[in-house]
Amino acid sequence: MLLDTSAWVEYLKGGAKGEKIASLLQSDKALFTCPLTLAEIAVWCRRNNQDPLPFAEKIKSLSALLDLS
Repeated sequence: MLLDTSAWVEYLKGGAKGEKIASLLQSDKALFTCPLTLAEIAVWCRRNNQDPLPFAEKIKSLSALLDLS
């Protein structure tokens, strides 16, 4: 399953919508993230005065990055 930027933002914000993503993360399903999503997360972090590095590391630890080549 491919998780997009909006799904990751909801998860990282810890809101009610993010609970659905949290349950997916606890399942045995293979989860993937596009590298472009990491760039969009960095933009979101900067707009919200957050350091994007911890968010990117968390996403990379919870899902596999797709190879765009």
